[in-house]
Amino acid sequence: MKKIVFIVPSLGVGGAELVSLNICRFLNNKEFDYLFVSLNSCENSVNDIRARDWGIKVIYLNKNSGFDFMSIKKLRKIVKEYNPVIIHTHMGALIYGFLLNFRKVKHVHTIHCIPQNKRYYGYPLWLVRFVFKKKNIIPVCISEKQREETIKLFKLKNKEIPLIYNGIDTSLFKPKVLREKYIINVGSFTKIKNQKALIKGFYESLKESPSLSLVLIGDGPLRKDCEKLTEELGIAKKVIFTGVVSNVQDYLSSALLYVCTSITEANPLSFLEAMAAGLPIISTNVGGVSDIVSKNNGILLDSDLPESIKNSILFLLRNEEVYRIMSNNCIKQSANFDIKQCSHKYELIYSQ
Repeated sequence: MKKIVFIVPSLGVGGAELVSLNICRFLNNKEFDYLFVSLNSCENSVNDIRARDWGIKVIYLNKNSGFDFMSIKKLRKIVKEYNPVIIHTHMGALIYGFLLNFRKVKHVHTIHCIPQNKRYYGYPLWLVRFVFKKKNIIPVCISEKQREETIKLFKLKNKEIPLIYNGIDTSLFKPKVLREKYIINVGSFTKIKNQKALIKGFYESLKESPSLSLVLIGDGPLRKDCEKLTEELGIAKKVIFTGVVSNVQDYLSSALLYVCTSITEANPLSFLEAMAAGLPIISTNVGGVSDIVSKNNGILLDSDLPESIKNSILFLLRNEEVYRIMSNNCIKQSANFDIKQCSHKYELIYSQ
C-alpha cells in the first residue's frame, strides 16, 4: 500500500481545499493510505466539519504567520514517522513540501491559480521555477489556459505538466423542475471575484425584470463594500448575502442562473457545481473559464460592463428553449468533472 502525505495551507473556505479533501475521500483505500496536514488551524470551518463527517483526520500544525521554520520541523517529524512514498501539496504549501522532502520522494503539487503580479502565493516566480525544475516534483494544472501560462512563466515543457480538471461530487446536486426566480454567485468577496460588477449588472437587469433576486454566497474583506453598494443603488432588499453555507447545493438547485464577473479564474469549482445543478453560466471570459463554458451551456462576456451582464441575463430569461438546452447540456457535461474521475487520475500519477 502506497502512503501519501497531503499538505494544504489551511482548510478555510475555498474550492481548492474542498478538492484536496475529496481526492482523499475517493482514493482507492486498498492501494493508498494517507495523512492530511493543514499548516494553519481552521477548526470548525466548513471544510473542517466536512473532513470530520467524511472520516478524514486532519493534523493541524498551527503555523505562525509568515514563513515558519518550526512548521518545517514538525512536518519533517511527521514525514519521518509515517514514511510516505508521495507528498502531495496544494497552493502555498509547495515550498514547505519541497523543504521537508529530504528523502527525495515523489512530490505532486496542484497549481490552483494563475500566478498574479509575478508572485505565486507570495513566493517569487524564480523560486517556484527552481522548485519545479527538480526531477521528483510533478506540477499539475487544472485548466488548459492555466497550463499554458504555467509553462510560459516557469519555462517548463508540455509533457512535464499533467492536466487534471477539478472534480465535484455530482451525486449531491439534484436540479429542480420548478426554480425560484433568483440568480446566484458563490465566492469570497475579494477584488479578484469582482462582485461589485455583478451587483451593477443585476441592478440594470431589475429595470426590465423587477421580480428577480440575487443571492451571493460567501464572505470576505469586500463583503461590507458590496452590501453598501446595494444600499446606494436602492436594491438592498433584492440582494441576499448568505455568508458561508455548508449546503450550497440546495441554493444552486433552486436558482435560475449562475453569474460570475471574476477578473481571473483557473477551474472554478462553483462553475462545476452550478452545471451539475443545471444552471446555465454567464461569466467573464477569463483564465480557464472557456475550458468549461461555451455557447452550448452558457454565455462568455467580453467585459464586466453592467449593460453586457444585463443583456445576457435577460436573453436567457426570455428564451426558454435556449435556456432549456443549455441547462440540459450543463447537467450532461458536469459528469465529465465528477470527483471520482479526478481522484482516479491522481492515482495514476501516484502509481507512475
